[in-house]
Amino acid sequence: MSDLSNLTSRLEQQFLDVYQLTLPAELKTEAIRSSLEEINSLTGQTFYLAGLDEQLTTTLPDEFQQPLLRGSAAVLVETILQHKLVSYTNLAVEPADLQAWARSLRQDRDQLLDRLRFRSLHQAEGIPWATWVYPEPESYD
Repeated sequence: MSDLSNLTSRLEQQFLDVYQLTLPAELKTEAIRSSLEEINSLTGQTFYLAGLDEQLTTTLPDEFQQPLLRGSAAVLVETILQHKLVSYTNLAVEPADLQAWARSLRQDRDQLLDRLRFRSLHQAEGIPWATWVYPEPESYD
């Protein structure tokens, strides 16, 4: 089980920001919080992460860590885009490229979540679907 600090360091490694020179720690925490809320709303479950919002235990399964990190990265890229659009910055990247990057990260997250959903359907004990029998009325009067 991972906690907030472990996932934050993994996110920092993805953005080559191990020394926290580019992205503030609060922004990374907010990105992880936002991504976790999206996963909770998409799955219809309530997962918690130790260290986030004073939680002591992590209930997020390990297989959800990659979708969480992809979603967090998308939030960070969208935040960088918003910063570029509303303030002066010397960041040499086009807004369309940042939008495409964020869209790609969100699509990756959604594909990972779909794979997890399909795996859970395959491993389910009950039948995930069945033929629905509609009782015909005896008369139409």
